[in-house]
Amino acid sequence: ITMAIAGTMTGTNLLAIERLPDDTEGLKTEVIVQLGHIVNYGAPIDQSIRLAGARTVPAGTVSVTQDYH
Repeated sequence: ITMAIAGTMTGTNLLAIERLPDDTEGLKTEVIVQLGHIVNYGAPIDQSIRLAGARTVPAGTVSVTQDYH
């Protein structure tokens, strides 16, 4: 999960890759996760996201999310 988030944040930008996780300036750092998917599989999901320098944004409830405009 950490590597996938880091790769999504940086793409092919080698300088951004070298800066993670300390310097995320200019990168998208919010990972939206449905509340029911914030689980512990031996380590909390949000910890894996934070290791990449991002932060978890919980959305919806355990069983549903709504599209608000």
